[in-house]
Amino acid sequence: PRQWLQIGADKGTAVESGDLVSWDTEGFDGLYALRLVVVEEDQSIETAIIQVTVDNQPPEVQIISPTESETLSLSQNESVTLQAQVVENLALSQVEFLIDGELISKLTQAPFAATWHGDSGQHRLVVRATDQAGNQSEEEINFVVE
Repeated sequence: PRQWLQIGADKGTAVESGDLVSWDTEGFDGLYALRLVVVEEDQSIETAIIQVTVDNQPPEVQIISPTESETLSLSQNESVTLQAQVVENLALSQVEFLIDGELISKLTQAPFAATWHGDSGQHRLVVRATDQAGNQSEEEINFVVE
């Protein structure tokens, strides 16, 4: 680390089976090192360092196909290919495709495309992406099948 920032006040008493401090990570993203310094009763010093990854940034989702208000003409045996682009800064967990609230596909890696054997009428497509830290984002569009 280039610098150390103290995230809690010094404690003058022992803490057993409890929290030393709570770290508000809002505004932080990336790899950090946490260092705990303990001064024993005999004034000896114990130090422990661990690395943690902080991820407060949700994935970015863009539906590529179909497009907003697009009208698709399908025969009985045809299907619709649903496509999305998802960008994640650290680690993506899953991408879900939902049509009219029903889960169509759940994917864990690109390419993010799913096939749907649709019904005629007005439909709502939602693509929801979740990263491994639990951050979520989604995009939705409406389209028509004739």
